[in-house]
Amino acid sequence: MTGVWTIARLTFDSAARRRVLWALLLLGGAFLGLYLLGLLALRSGIETARSVIGNTLTAEDQRIFEVGLNFVLMAGLYAANFLIVMMTVLISIDTLAGEINNETIQSIAVKPVRRTEIVLGKWLGFAAILAVYILLIAGGAMMLVRLVLGYVAPNPLAGIGIMYLESLMLLGLTFLFGTRLSMLACGAVVFGLHGVAFVGGWVGQFGSMLFSEGARNVGKASQLILPTEGLWRYAAARMQPSFAGLPRFASPFSGGGAPSSDIIGYAVVFGAVALALAVWQFNRRDL
Repeated sequence: MTGVWTIARLTFDSAARRRVLWALLLLGGAFLGLYLLGLLALRSGIETARSVIGNTLTAEDQRIFEVGLNFVLMAGLYAANFLIVMMTVLISIDTLAGEINNETIQSIAVKPVRRTEIVLGKWLGFAAILAVYILLIAGGAMMLVRLVLGYVAPNPLAGIGIMYLESLMLLGLTFLFGTRLSMLACGAVVFGLHGVAFVGGWVGQFGSMLFSEGARNVGKASQLILPTEGLWRYAAARMQPSFAGLPRFASPFSGGGAPSSDIIGYAVVFGAVALALAVWQFNRRDL
């Protein structure tokens, strides 16, 4: 285990010096800045509306208003989730594929460190970076909505945890393809699979809205291929209030058509199998 922690620390330090990481951090900062400006403008409009209508809102109006605030938060978290997917793939895409292609991996593999420890250490280092990034981006969006609009979604920690699971699953998949494919091909395959899951998730959501069993089956099939979009839908469903007469698919960024809690177990197994296969492939590969 000493080798794993050593590789993890070296991976964390190396990634912290890469331009792509800082570029994505700047992009995340720009997103939060623009999101804050939008929230401030929205608060101004809400205050103006309240000054006009006074205290005439009914309990039903208050519930609808809360759903509207949740829509604003979910839209921000939807964008944050996209940035998290980008971060996961782009910072790890060359850790195996690039280093094998450039033969720099040999400087590590010849040392008294097992290949299994190399893969697990690198995975652990990137997992730590992703944990920090998700807390900054997703947690930052939640904090801004809390400070500006005074709204806190249900189960915020569960939502962030599920988004983190999504990134860990993608990380294992990137490692798997990185053991056999070039850096460009690895990125194309992972983003392509995520695109399939993204489109399938929307088809499944529309199927739930329109009561189309065929469309729902398309969404379920895409979740089996790669459960990234399914995890987002489940996270959104956990963070969305549920009121009688107000369906969860009211927002395009919501948990409408969300899978059951079984998606969590499937994602854990999916990510673990991908990482285990990455270790197996890396141990068998000639360097």
